[in-house]
Amino acid sequence: MSRIFVNRSLHLENIKFYGFDMDYTLAEYKSPQYEQMSFDLVKERLVSMGYPKEIMQFEYDPSFPIRGLWFDALYGNLLKVDAYGNILVCVHGFEFLKQILLKLVINYCDLLELINAPSLRVTYHLVFFATASEMPIWGAPSSIK
Repeated sequence: MSRIFVNRSLHLENIKFYGFDMDYTLAEYKSPQYEQMSFDLVKERLVSMGYPKEIMQFEYDPSFPIRGLWFDALYGNLLKVDAYGNILVCVHGFEFLKQILLKLVINYCDLLELINAPSLRVTYHLVFFATASEMPIWGAPSSIK
């Protein structure tokens, strides 16, 4: 039997959310089944927190690119960035932005790197939903503010 040892104590009672780095270091995942399950669980949790029930209509698309992209938490854009930080591609919702809009976005980005996370896929559906329904993009339901 193999065991995992840590070199410092970790107090889990203060942690509200857990993330997974699916690099196959500790376990072999059954993709896309694992990602589909994660996607569905995130949708259910968001609705239980007060987000619109329409979120449950989001469908998981394993072909939608996530790996190696940056998420612009301020505007809800996905960015493909080169080694020098130059934005090569920018997608908002499921629509690619033109170069002129990129220059506006670049100046105000607050970036968070997320790699191949099913929760990011749900977040991206939320951006699309919010844009289409004119809901404030990061306006959490009043019940959870």
